[in-house]
Amino acid sequence: MSMLRLGVIADDLTGAMDTGLQFSKHGLETLVSMSWHRLPDAEVVVIDTDTRDVQPSVARERVLATARALSGRVIYKKVDSTMRGNVGIELCALQEALGSRCVVVAPAYPPGGRTTLRGRQMLYGKPLEQTFFARDPRWPMRESHLPTLLMQQTGEEVGHIGLEDVVLGTEALVSALRARPEPLVVVDALEQGHLRTIAQALVELGSAWLPCGSAGLAEEWVEALGLRGTVVACGPGKRAGPVLVVSASRNEVTLAQLKRAI
Repeated sequence: MSMLRLGVIADDLTGAMDTGLQFSKHGLETLVSMSWHRLPDAEVVVIDTDTRDVQPSVARERVLATARALSGRVIYKKVDSTMRGNVGIELCALQEALGSRCVVVAPAYPPGGRTTLRGRQMLYGKPLEQTFFARDPRWPMRESHLPTLLMQQTGEEVGHIGLEDVVLGTEALVSALRARPEPLVVVDALEQGHLRTIAQALVELGSAWLPCGSAGLAEEWVEALGLRGTVVACGPGKRAGPVLVVSASRNEVTLAQLKRAI
């Protein structure tokens, strides 16, 4: 069993599950909970605060309570790779609860076409406001420039580190992050290797720098921590008969997948 105990805070169940998977793949005992009141005892505890679609004040209080419940664990903040939800509010709440010097925001997820360039969140090379996420019924994305988006949500200054610093490697990125005075810093990433560099820099900087990203950064962060467990994941069993699929997503990619599957 790993000596380091981790906590992951996600704002919806999908994010909690796909991020928890990154830790489970390393053999770490990983449990997902939809409540912060009674936490399971595991190497990695992932909590779904269910705050994506609630009022900002509610999101803040839930995240503060979750952070208190996870006291003593090293925290990873999972956010949506298209930045939907009360992202800025939750990051400020976590920073307050944990006393973090800086929240490092790297929401890119290259396998899904989500990248960050010049501070803008892109979907297959297009800014979010030019994609179907601009028509999201709950969180229409009208601003892809993440420092601007987070500043609008929080009123805080938000820094940015460009790809030119990331590609110089871990030590250069560590220096660049240390030089930023802002409480929130967005970091560019186009490839999984860029997320690897960011994760390595975060581990070198220590727990005063809070990692915040999608499942993509989580995958590299657990690798950079060097954690390995012995828990073997069980695959789904074989069952005969029909399968019921329930989907409430309006995402065009999901709709296309369902159409092809059916």
